[in-house]
Amino acid sequence: MQVAVLGAGSLGSLVGGVLAIDHNVTLVGREPHVTPVRSESLRVLGTESFVAHTEATTEDEGVAADPALVTTKAFDTCAAAAALATGAVDTVLSLGNGLCYEVMPAERLTDTVVGGTTALGATLVSPERVVWLGRGETVA
Repeated sequence: MQVAVLGAGSLGSLVGGVLAIDHNVTLVGREPHVTPVRSESLRVLGTESFVAHTEATTEDEGVAADPALVTTKAFDTCAAAAALATGAVDTVLSLGNGLCYEVMPAERLTDTVVGGTTALGATLVSPERVVWLGRGETVA
């Protein structure tokens, strides 16, 4: 399965890293995060530790994946939805640490949009290293 994660900050990197164990994952994020992940891989430390082999890019338009996960901050979900509308995506999971994450993307996309919330804890400690701080329930 080809998965794209738009919003590859701490949460997106953790979720993308875990998914990369069994799937092809592309992290879509900002510099200075993307270049080290592309060249050195993503290192997940903490609750579980492993090296995640993902693709990484700053290009958010024309994404081809199914599903696409949006893990941006709430105020960036509209921009992520607009970018996804330029690509080939059938299902979008908008995932965050709060409620109503599906509302803004659903207004812009004709794709199936599922909202989710998670209590996973993560923090970026360097551009290519994310610390998994704790497990938590994820509900979509």
